Amino acid sequence: MSKVIKVGTFPLGEKVWGTTHVELPANAPQEWTDVLTGRKLTTQSSGKKKFLPVSEILQIFPVALFSDA
Repeated sequence: MSKVIKVGTFPLGEKVWGTTHVELPANAPQEWTDVLTGRKLTTQSSGKKKFLPVSEILQIFPVALFSDA
């Protein structure tokens, strides 16, 4: 991580996370709410895989806690 971000900054967004993603089970919900920020994210898919991009999950805050609300 220290080669990607400067000391004292948070690892946020696409520049840091690129195409890293969290793979979800096939029966995962389409909509997610980050209970810490209130942000809404939509499950993405590629073929049979469902996922959430980490660059979106950690776009504005370095931690996320999601609910399927």
